[in-house]
Amino acid sequence: MDPREQGLIEASLRLFEIGLAKERDKKRVMEERLRADQAALRVKERECSMLKAEKHRVFELNEEGETLVDTFFQLEANGNMSVDDQNSMMDAILALMNKSGGGGQGNDGGGFGGV
Repeated sequence: MDPREQGLIEASLRLFEIGLAKERDKKRVMEERLRADQAALRVKERECSMLKAEKHRVFELNEEGETLVDTFFQLEANGNMSVDDQNSMMDAILALMNKSGGGGQGNDGGGFGGV
């Protein structure tokens, strides 16, 4: 092989190595982005799970509160409640409101229906 051909082959190999190095760098950057995106996805999945649990808790509190209030109004409408019964029922309603984060402690959005 003459020196000209040898020089051409060496130049081609250097260009190939440069292109290969660029591709390796691209791959490294893409892998870093993938790891970052996967970490962000895990954070969002945990956040979603917590929000679903909170939604479920609030839904159950709303149902419990609505049932308690409905029972109170039905008993009161029928006149079947003594003052002690009324006080006990009001205490139960206030306890439920405090349990849900409401209870008149400012407008924190924790009362029944998230209001």
